Amino acid sequence: MFNLIALPILLLTAMANWDLGLWIREGKTLQESWHDTYIWELIGAIMLYFIADLLWVSVIPSCVKSPGVIVKVG
Repeated sequence: MFNLIALPILLLTAMANWDLGLWIREGKTLQESWHDTYIWELIGAIMLYFIADLLWVSVIPSCVKSPGVIVKVG
């Protein structure tokens, strides 16, 4: 459930850093359309996602098949 909410937010935050109008209307490449106006928001959202995911797997390891691959303790 968490990923169904978190991943679209990450996608939208990443999309906010592109001017897709340049890509669609003017034929620029995606690299040329990148403007990184919201780069810190994207980095923050990614960091929060990884921290929340790591904490979740640490607290409830049965939520994944191989928690030892994600969280190494000891």
